[in-house]
Amino acid sequence: MSRFRVRYVPIFVGDEPTIPDRRIIEVKELLRPDEVANILRISRSTVYFMINTGELEAVKVNGKYRVKASCVRRIIDGDVEKG
Repeated sequence: MSRFRVRYVPIFVGDEPTIPDRRIIEVKELLRPDEVANILRISRSTVYFMINTGELEAVKVNGKYRVKASCVRRIIDGDVEKG
């Protein structure tokens, strides 16, 4: 028996059930910045930078940013226009 255990690291922390990061864009229409960061494998600060520069389309809900899942899908699919 090995002394080391494989530890499951959840993608999302909190009360939400863990959903594989790529699949979440099929389930939810609006994503939190930390969810977008997990999906795109970038930092949260980069997500906020992309929101501020208009690369990611976001709305404010109760004073907090939510990113449109369709925008994240376009980035993953490579359908982003370069300026």
